[in-house]
Formats: sequence, structure tokens, C-alpha cells
Amino acid sequence: TIVRKEIKPKSVRAKTLDDGILYIRIFQFTSNTGDELRDVLRDFEVDKADGIILDLRNNPGGFVSSVIDVADEFLDKGIVMYQVDNKGDKKEWTAKDGGLALDTPMAVLVNGFIPLYIPEVIP
Repeated sequence: TIVRKEIKPKSVRAKTLDDGILYIRIFQFTSNTGDELRDVLRDFEVDKADGIILDLRNNPGGFVSSVIDVADEFLDKGIVMYQVDNKGDKKEWTAKDGGLALDTPMAVLVNGFIPLYIPEVIP
């Protein structure tokens, strides 16, 4: 008997490096990324880490709400991002109090990833 089941790949993976640095890789911002990151920060006891490397390289993006959830774990206050529409109206997303990794030194890895398929360029 074959049972149909939805497969939800993890968007966050982590490991502790030899020098006490927590390496976190976020592959994409899915609806579960914020929860997955919080689990990682708790499981790896981020308060005991000497630092964090947050790797966002080749991340194609995803849910804005998940980006905000991730930023909330590292920022205690302030604007995370804002959007200005074609009418000039501005919408702001701000960090909430109480992130899990507010005081841990962090480096963020990014690159100029371009998806293989860009609808505006490739028909």
C-alpha cells in the first residue's frame, strides 16, 4: 500500500564548528523557516556559542513574513525592512523584542545569486 504524504524539506540546517561558532544555512524562506531557526537556536544553545555564521548564499528568497521572523531572532528593535509601492506609500516591518541571539557576534554570508529562470528575461 502506498500512502501519499507531503514532504516538507528543511529550510534551515546548522552545525557547530570546531572553534565554537554556530554555522546556520538558510536555503529558502519558507512558511516554516522562522520556527526551524528558533529550534536550531535552542537546540544548539546559541547563548553558549562564540559566534554565528548565517549563510544566505544562493537563497532564492521566499515569504517576507519568514524573513522578518528570522531577523527578529537577531534584532531587538528597529526597522527590518520597508516597501514603497508605486504610489509612494511606505510599509514598514519592525523587529519584535526578545530574539534568541541578540548578543551573539554574527557574520552574514550573501552573494549575487540569480535564479536560473527569470520570467522577465527568459521566455
